[in-house]
Amino acid sequence: MTDKRIDQLTNAPSEEATDWIHTNKAGVDYRTPLSKVSAFQITTLDLISSSTAYAADTSITTNGYTTSGDGGSGAWVQNGVTGQTASQTPTQLGGALLNDANGNQWSIVSSVALRPEQLGAIEDNTTDNTSLVTIAISDQLLSGRAALISANTFYSDSIGNSTPANGYLNGAFGKIQYGYRDSSKRATDGSPALVIEKHSKYDSSATDVQDNGFVVSVSKSDTVSGSGARGIYGYVDQASGTGGSIGIHGRARTTSADSRIWGMWAYADRGGVALNRTIGFESNVKSNIDSPYDTSAVGGGVDGIISATVDSTGICNNAYRVTKSSGAGWRTGFQVPINSINPASASDEGEICKYGGSSLSANKYGGIRFYDGFFDYAMKTNEATFDSDVAIQLKRDQRITWAENRSSSTYITYTDSTDTMDITGNAVDFKMSSTSPIKLNGVKILSARKTGFGTVTDATSKASWSTNTVTLDELAERVGAIWDALRDHGLIGN
Repeated sequence: MTDKRIDQLTNAPSEEATDWIHTNKAGVDYRTPLSKVSAFQITTLDLISSSTAYAADTSITTNGYTTSGDGGSGAWVQNGVTGQTASQTPTQLGGALLNDANGNQWSIVSSVALRPEQLGAIEDNTTDNTSLVTIAISDQLLSGRAALISANTFYSDSIGNSTPANGYLNGAFGKIQYGYRDSSKRATDGSPALVIEKHSKYDSSATDVQDNGFVVSVSKSDTVSGSGARGIYGYVDQASGTGGSIGIHGRARTTSADSRIWGMWAYADRGGVALNRTIGFESNVKSNIDSPYDTSAVGGGVDGIISATVDSTGICNNAYRVTKSSGAGWRTGFQVPINSINPASASDEGEICKYGGSSLSANKYGGIRFYDGFFDYAMKTNEATFDSDVAIQLKRDQRITWAENRSSSTYITYTDSTDTMDITGNAVDFKMSSTSPIKLNGVKILSARKTGFGTVTDATSKASWSTNTVTLDELAERVGAIWDALRDHGLIGN
């Protein structure tokens, strides 16, 4: 078994360094200059226990933290601080520092990416690495050095607060797990795994506006398949309990009257190339139940997007708004592609749009409104097929009205009490060609006016008359009355 010790040997040759590594195998001493072997033959714990005196700025690269090859190798430099408590680990010092047996302090070399393993973190599903993960995050935020958290999983019962003056959280990250997988050892701390707080009065320009962020995530990839790269990915897996879970939660608040605010904002740049699809925001929902309509059985409905107000007095403007900031705008404002709606049953058809009104008449509001600008049409149905050819279905006694207010006296309605279709208002003008008649049950009852009929110049009469006793003059008077009536109705004329 190798007994590693670092000794100060006063009889070392002058041409060699005064630092040696002393090993003992089978009773034989092997001594080698430390300057030649320290990069690969001592661990960080060896350095912590070393009583060797080093000059300031001396750099030593260890081959592991506890044992050689355990992943905790790192480059340490004697930073010139002396007179410290002897043999202190990074956990004891609360930073990326160590003290050797002489009380001399060492720090991680700045150009090296900092990993929790270099500070003594252990991946064994048992060790609580809270302090070391917190030190790693805090140190690289404060120093601006790159952070390299390996693909290992480091368990932590809680994560402390990091309050850097300035810095970037960057580098290649692996996985930090907050709490143990074992339910009996899971964290009871309800605080977030990582909190980064920024206080800024930065006035950004259009070219660097994204840099003034709370967290800026940049994911770049060249050749990828499957789902491709993700800038930010949120995932929550809840096994039990009544509390709601959120994959990604965006929240913003401002008290400045001169500012605008977004709770969540998405931007997709097509980059000037013809992509398969460009999507600003997509919501994918997995129901896992056969009938979301039966909310009493499953505990609630399944919704894609909900926009809800959360204050008791303030009123918001638009729950969903289609607009354009710049460019040519949208081809279609709102589209539901074919086969997107799955009706629950034949009796419950399912709807593309469904609107609920106010429960109080005093708070009633409108349904669909067209305003401002020019339209090709208000509603177009000629490309669709409807059950029983019903394009519009009204309740009995409901009206279709014209004019600028709902109390207009010009309207069409079906009157349930008389079982009649009523047209109320001014004259009705049927715009038909001369060969297009009005029919009743398929039989023509009215067509265009017949012309070539003059006027009656003498007296007419609509009095009763008998076909047995009528005189020629009396018959002419009755025919004249009918003639005038047909002219008044417009069926005949000049």
